[in-house]
Amino acid sequence: MRRKSVAVLFVIISFTAPAFAQSSGFGLGPTAGDPMGLSAKYWLDDQIAVDAVIGWAMGDHDSVQLHGDYLYHLRSALPGGMASTKPYVGIGPRLTFSDEEHEEDTTFGLRFPIGLSIPLKRDPLEIFAEIAPGMDLAPDAEFELEWGVGFRFYFE
Repeated sequence: MRRKSVAVLFVIISFTAPAFAQSSGFGLGPTAGDPMGLSAKYWLDDQIAVDAVIGWAMGDHDSVQLHGDYLYHLRSALPGGMASTKPYVGIGPRLTFSDEEHEEDTTFGLRFPIGLSIPLKRDPLEIFAEIAPGMDLAPDAEFELEWGVGFRFYFE
């Protein structure tokens, strides 16, 4: 019971502590979802960043995916302890590579991520969650919906 209380207290403190707006440097960390892999983010200024993921996509066909996004971070509209969370929107290209039944299949498309970034005050960490509707454009047009949660450690 004591361990659960400590864990709950840690989570509450982590999300209600004032957070600083991580808006510089290079971040790297894992992402879970579709795709699942390694995420990197680089800030261009205090509202604009670029990110990239290389990972395993588990949609209709298991494949390796590489995508990059241009992200615009909005001013937070959330009240209370999460006032410095950073909602974001973006656009970017997406490539997938699969070997379906010994036929190589490569697709190209665009994705439109919508997410929330939560920088932590005392640590150079950012927690994030996003959904990304998108459209494969080649070889065939097809709607895609991706999602991810993860964290990044920042190197200043």
